[in-house]
Amino acid sequence: MSVRLSTDDWWLVAFGATVVHTAAMYWCMPTRKARLRMFAAPLAGWPFLLPNATVQGYSVPHTLCIHSGVLLTFVVMGTACAGAGAYFWEYLVHG
Repeated sequence: MSVRLSTDDWWLVAFGATVVHTAAMYWCMPTRKARLRMFAAPLAGWPFLLPNATVQGYSVPHTLCIHSGVLLTFVVMGTACAGAGAYFWEYLVHG
């Protein structure tokens, strides 16, 4: 976590990570139900993240850093898996 960013800056980073996550995961999800779940994932993560952050004694910037990192990890892994699946699709289908 960068000590140079203020709490307000981390809120902007978290908002940007949420927008990137929503856009990328919408593209990766094959069904409407899955798209809705990925759209709600950032909001659904907060009830798990906040109590854990409170128990661990994390500051608000640290919690926002964790939130952003987790969302961007899903983006990287989701697009990598979708790209690999698209690349190997012919090999998987035709053997």
